[in-house]
Amino acid sequence: MSYNENNIIIDIDREDEDLAPEMQEDMVTCDGCGERIPMADAIEDSDGNLLCRDCADELTCCETCGTPIVEGDEVVVHGIQYHGWRHTRYDEYLCPACADRADTVTCDCCGDTWYSDNAHEDWRNEYICEACYDGGDYCTCENCG
Repeated sequence: MSYNENNIIIDIDREDEDLAPEMQEDMVTCDGCGERIPMADAIEDSDGNLLCRDCADELTCCETCGTPIVEGDEVVVHGIQYHGWRHTRYDEYLCPACADRADTVTCDCCGDTWYSDNAHEDWRNEYICEACYDGGDYCTCENCG
């Protein structure tokens, strides 16, 4: 441990086994880098790992709940925002839990995940995203919609 001139602890050697038991109980090990950190400062990622701030900052965060997402666990959901006759495509990165709750579909043409209001359902109950639909291979039947 290091002390300042007023004999106040300013740095704790996290490996010091002489820590008071109550201090040891409040400490956890970062699953990213192995640093010992106070439990109150730990951030849980999408897999339940406890991370320090530095390790959590290296991950993409869910755009719905803010949870750091483990690489490979993120679900990219595409959407289209309409502005009168113009539209803008956007992507959102969601954790698996938020993606499960979101109203999304998987395009049966390209395999991408889209918000359901940006997809068309065809007569076979398959979904075609706005991008594939606009690509020219699909059209809406005038008789059945």
